[in-house]
Amino acid sequence: MAWTTDDLLTVEEAADVLGVGVQRMYNLRNLGHGPVSYRRGRRLMYPRSGQVAFLARELRATVKGGGESQSSTCERDNAVRSGQDAPASSARVAESD
Repeated sequence: MAWTTDDLLTVEEAADVLGVGVQRMYNLRNLGHGPVSYRRGRRLMYPRSGQVAFLARELRATVKGGGESQSSTCERDNAVRSGQDAPASSARVAESD
């Protein structure tokens, strides 16, 4: 894919997209936890696709609620229907109750 200037965000624009301050963007970059970024001359640039990937990664890492993951629930339900023992991950949950 060929990059155009429309696909690149400045640090200020990237901070605005994420709803954080500019200093937070610099801190995330220094810690290696932020969205993909690179230097273009003296300017720090963020590809728009990197913003989307960062938000998706952050969502997966922080989502809560709804109990077990969908795949875990399906595995347990399928095992119960077929008369097999529940998968080990479900067994651990049962033991901790």
